[in-house]
Amino acid sequence: QAFPWFNTERYWDEHILSLREQTALVQEPPLAWYV
Repeated sequence: QAFPWFNTERYWDEHILSLREQTALVQEPPLAWYV
């Protein structure tokens, strides 16, 4: 098996968490662009 960590619950928990963080960052107003 090439990726033994791929099908673990912990991997997906962390992956989903990082996706949620990215989504939250994208949804924030882009104040940094105006600085």
